[in-house]
Amino acid sequence: FSFTAALIRAWRKNNRKEIIGKNKVAGDDGPSDSVKDDEILEDLIGFNVVSTCLDSEEELLKKYPEAEKNLDFIDAAGTAIVHKVDCTKLFDNIDVLHALSLISQHEEEEAGFDKIIFNFPHLGCGICDTNENVKQHQDLIRDFCTSAYKVLAPNGQLHITVKNGEPYQSWKVSKIVLETNFWTVRNAFPFLIDQYPGYQHRRTLGAAKKLEEVGGPKRNADINKFGARTIVFSPKGDDVGVSENVSVAASSDEE
Repeated sequence: FSFTAALIRAWRKNNRKEIIGKNKVAGDDGPSDSVKDDEILEDLIGFNVVSTCLDSEEELLKKYPEAEKNLDFIDAAGTAIVHKVDCTKLFDNIDVLHALSLISQHEEEEAGFDKIIFNFPHLGCGICDTNENVKQHQDLIRDFCTSAYKVLAPNGQLHITVKNGEPYQSWKVSKIVLETNFWTVRNAFPFLIDQYPGYQHRRTLGAAKKLEEVGGPKRNADINKFGARTIVFSPKGDDVGVSENVSVAASSDEE
């Protein structure tokens, strides 16, 4: 939840102007285009944000004790928080659809999120077999992208951020996403962590015994050392959106 909190801080600091990305790079399988950085990120955030988490609130606070202050900050800002969200089954999550309906900006037939963001996807499964580990994460990305397509507004965007280097390079994120036949690569740019004030990346398995204060690694050390990049995807077709049998009115700006 520190990313959502960081977006809110950036929004306020820049008088509701979005963070401007710099020095775009091409995705691992797709070219950069001529879209300006400020156009890509211009409306990344807003007041209509739904922040999600795989864990229940109880599990979250057990794994990440410091998360409570982020939850309080996000809640005070009026941002929706939804726990126990399986990113591969977004369309099946009633709470996600309900949150979407409350922040509607589109007509019902075009209901969906304007942007869905997944930063540093990781299963935390500890598979030692490198090939199997890569396969499991490729399956996660593939299933997530298929799920996200169902709840995205027309002309919406999908943002996936991964670290540079291995094993992440072997995941071939762009290739896997394009193989679903739902998406095209719009652009990619470095994930510059300094642009997200207060953001702290956390391991999937938890952080209770990994904090810098108790001898763990420095915050965001691996990202600062190796870097990361965000790949932006756009849907291929014009028929994206929530199906007609779901009463949802509209759109959001974040995962």
